[in-house]
Amino acid sequence: MKNLSIALNVVLLVAVGVLYYLHFSKSSGVSADANDSTAVALKAELPEIRSVSGAVAYINYDSLTEKYQFFKDGVRNLENNYRAKEAEFEKKKAALQTAMENYQQLAPTMTDAQRAQNEEALLREQNNLMQLGEKLRDVLKDQEEAFNRTFLSNIDDYLKELSKKKNYSYVFTYSKGGPAHIVFANDSLEITKEVISGLNANYKIKKAK
Repeated sequence: MKNLSIALNVVLLVAVGVLYYLHFSKSSGVSADANDSTAVALKAELPEIRSVSGAVAYINYDSLTEKYQFFKDGVRNLENNYRAKEAEFEKKKAALQTAMENYQQLAPTMTDAQRAQNEEALLREQNNLMQLGEKLRDVLKDQEEAFNRTFLSNIDDYLKELSKKKNYSYVFTYSKGGPAHIVFANDSLEITKEVISGLNANYKIKKAK
């Protein structure tokens, strides 16, 4: 399949950033001057960093994509759909090319009105072919995205259940020679709301200066 990404990078959809902060107190010696940008920033509440209490595990991504039947079937179906739609497009493209060549041969014997009529028809067919190409591309893109979502959902659902038994905090994917990426994180470790609240508070304070 020509440059079809399928789902080879689907597990890269999830990334986790590690947040660090410094705890300041009155005894820290930092100036509380309102003109001091550092002091102003300290007024915003920062989220508590939660420790990882469970196990950390990894999945060999190469083995997963090689042996997970859903993935193998999905890739094969996408490739078949791609080839079928490519064949449909090429058939119409070849028909248009033949029509253009026929016109070029017969054009010298045509009247101006006939030439104009044929050229208009060819232009219309050319536009239709371009629209078909865009439509087929969009259909393939939608199919890939739907497959990616289901693939990731299957992994996520299974790991949620598995983590209850194994007490996993994080599960990574690993591919030899490549980076590791997190595909599961325990919900109890999420600090998104706290981070957003703290960042908005910081922004509001700085904006008001």
